[in-house]
Amino acid sequence: MLVAKGVKVFGNTSLNVFLEDERQIRQIYELVKELNIYRWRVSGPFLEGSWRENFQAFGVPPDKELSIMLSLLQMWLIDGKPFEMELGHVFRYIEGKCIRRSYKKGDYVCDYFRDRIVLMPDGGVGACSLLVTPQYIVGNVRQQSLREIWESDRMRYYKDLRIKDILTTERCCTCSHLSECGLGCRANAVLNNGKYEDIDPEICGICLDPLYERVQEIVQHSDLEIVEE
Repeated sequence: MLVAKGVKVFGNTSLNVFLEDERQIRQIYELVKELNIYRWRVSGPFLEGSWRENFQAFGVPPDKELSIMLSLLQMWLIDGKPFEMELGHVFRYIEGKCIRRSYKKGDYVCDYFRDRIVLMPDGGVGACSLLVTPQYIVGNVRQQSLREIWESDRMRYYKDLRIKDILTTERCCTCSHLSECGLGCRANAVLNNGKYEDIDPEICGICLDPLYERVQEIVQHSDLEIVEE
């Protein structure tokens, strides 16, 4: 009904043990096509909420996630790219182009929330919608103006932190995949390791997996227009 009214509908699928075989993935893929979904995002769930207690039993390991994404990418290319698609940290096809991020050490460690804030029901303000525990709430609009919170030292710390500021291990400093991972997502770093300034182990595991290289080879040899951000 939304599509019929001209609304662009985005669909999201979180991978888990109930959605990991070829037949199930194909069914969801065909449903996305049938519903005329404008952009389909496929990824693993963030390690938060009830998922923290259940991911060991129901989570899909990174190599399996990559295998699913590789299968979807091949299916989608053969099918003529019927919709926009994002596959976790691995692949993004938006507005007719394959968007590939190339990170530099001077880049901000999180671009996504550079110009956004999170406003909680109680007036609390945070830097990231996935980090809403008291530790990451930096102010409250019932006590301060939004400008004061936005310009506060705590908020600017989260917004202005750069990749070079948290490059603390020799392994990451010399890793050939640093330009592809950018040290990953800050929420994943916190949820997995408890520290905002740590690496994201999920993106690290993905970039080091041979299947990731296979995905990049397929993209490189396709007819996709590749744009570096």
